Amino acid sequence: MEAGKTSRYLKYAMGEIILVVIGILIALQINNWNQDRNDRMHEAFLLLQINIEMQDNLEQLNIVQNSMKRLVDQGLNIVSIFPLNEEKINSEKFIKNFQGFLYCPSFDAYQGTIRSIISTGNLDLIVNDRLRKLIVTWEDVLSDYKEEEYMAWQYGYSLMEWATDHFPNPRYVQPQWNTVDYKGLQGRMGEKINRYQFCYDGEDAKKLRNHIIELIELTANYNDNAVNISQNP
Repeated sequence: MEAGKTSRYLKYAMGEIILVVIGILIALQINNWNQDRNDRMHEAFLLLQINIEMQDNLEQLNIVQNSMKRLVDQGLNIVSIFPLNEEKINSEKFIKNFQGFLYCPSFDAYQGTIRSIISTGNLDLIVNDRLRKLIVTWEDVLSDYKEEEYMAWQYGYSLMEWATDHFPNPRYVQPQWNTVDYKGLQGRMGEKINRYQFCYDGEDAKKLRNHIIELIELTANYNDNAVNISQNP
């Protein structure tokens, strides 16, 4: 009798233990599922923000590089009339082109979300390997392009200083163009033209554009994903 009671008690105890273990495993599974769901929602939100920023970056890059192309065209128009003389220089077309050529456009990227992902350690939330690589290498690609811009800006600033020292103010009613010493102008203009051509047609410029476009493409559907996850608990 005692042996039978002991056996039943052990079976009952084992059953209780098994039920408790199963309950713990289920709770852990639910917790893991909830954590994964929260991670995916967080990932979707971050990638949606990247998509918005990169859309803005692409729009800005198009505007800036179109300005650079116009700048280069204006420079080439001026260079085409060298050697300069008073009759050629004292023209409305020259003044308009040269004033436009002195402009130095610049691309200032939006990158708050990418920087936040890197600095907060949220890179692990990004499931797609290619996306992670694009995020990690973003600042290097941008930095390479900005170096080209900075070099172009230096040549542009040098030309602006030269023009300030050598050219009359074109806003004067009768600027004294015959007093201008044009020595050094063509070389400075050629340097700026070449540097700004690199800024829209060089290797670093192409890499930056392709990087932005790929980030846009790989994050394009995360708005819908975030909504689906939040609506299906």
